[in-house]
Amino acid sequence: MKSADYLIDYLIKNGVTDIFGVPGGVVLDFLYAADLRKDNLNIHLSGTENSAGFSAIGYAQVSGKLGVAYATRGPGFTNMYTSICDAYFDSLPVLFITAHSKKYEVSSKRIEEEQEFDTVGSVEKVTKYSARIEDIAEMKNVLSTAVKTALSSPQGPVFIDFLSSVFKDDIEEIDETVEMTDESISSSCIDVSGKLKEYLSNAKRPIILFGSGVRQSGSVNIFKEFV
Repeated sequence: MKSADYLIDYLIKNGVTDIFGVPGGVVLDFLYAADLRKDNLNIHLSGTENSAGFSAIGYAQVSGKLGVAYATRGPGFTNMYTSICDAYFDSLPVLFITAHSKKYEVSSKRIEEEQEFDTVGSVEKVTKYSARIEDIAEMKNVLSTAVKTALSSPQGPVFIDFLSSVFKDDIEEIDETVEMTDESISSSCIDVSGKLKEYLSNAKRPIILFGSGVRQSGSVNIFKEFV
């Protein structure tokens, strides 16, 4: 199978039912592969790349699954940047996908190819994991690492920038699914419950403000039980 088909199949096997984005030349093979799986996957054409990213964020919030947003190179990627930051600060599992047409090389020039630059370096501080796939040999490991990292606690966004020609390369099918983990929430909520109870018992009109951390696997039930 082609790696684009592998990528779509991998997402479907891991529970993804919807993807959001704006097409561009370098991601067309990815979209062609998605179109072949319309019975299992809904492809949403967004008005802007930023709204695509926020749609994927909303999908992740509502479904508890991995959100997926795609964009083309250059301004497609930069338009999506704000939503990447939002997914990071709200700890939401979203896979952001873009592509490029030429292998990336470190250069003193500001730009090597039309609209292309160091996307991975641009998002390293606002993603849990970011990588560039330049060769088919990197496909399985990078994709698996990205999805596992996004879904592991604390959850967050990951980013992959594909060399567009890789989408057409042949790859062996593999059957792998990723489970969400709860490694970081086993005691964090419980450890502070004593102090919280003390604060609440002394409060006349208590208000509890809680963040997106309670969305992590298992912590919602802990929070509800405490309240």
